[in-house]
Amino acid sequence: MRRIFICSPYRADTPEGIEANVARTIAACQAVMSVGDYPVAPHLYLTRLLDDADPHQRAIGLELGRLELATCDELYWWQAENAAPGEFSEGQEGDMAAARALRLPIADGADTVALRRAELEGLIGRAAPSPFMRPEDVRQRFERVVIRRWGRIAP
Repeated sequence: MRRIFICSPYRADTPEGIEANVARTIAACQAVMSVGDYPVAPHLYLTRLLDDADPHQRAIGLELGRLELATCDELYWWQAENAAPGEFSEGQEGDMAAARALRLPIADGADTVALRRAELEGLIGRAAPSPFMRPEDVRQRFERVVIRRWGRIAP
């Protein structure tokens, strides 16, 4: 299972904007989990422990987040709802610079998850991948992939 750092905006001009950013980050985490990876989104909980409006506490939160980034395999970014293409928040820019310094792959989260989901669905999306494979063989192959990624899944 890969650890994916979720790089999405937190700050906004209004409390409603912050809540919208948090909701998008939660959706991003769920999308990453849907393809069998482990999402790491420190801004979801560090902002509950530290005051993001206090520059000193914000700096501590960003540093702690960068420590978690160093344990990840990739960084997936999501832009703010109304952001122009390639426009990122100050925190996101810092996270991506840190990821580049660590030589971590950086990718558009929505596009990458969609591609990974299509790959997984390709295993079971057809009745049989060849005339020589029965549907139950396809199902067993899919289950092996899921068990390898997630471990044993309780019924």
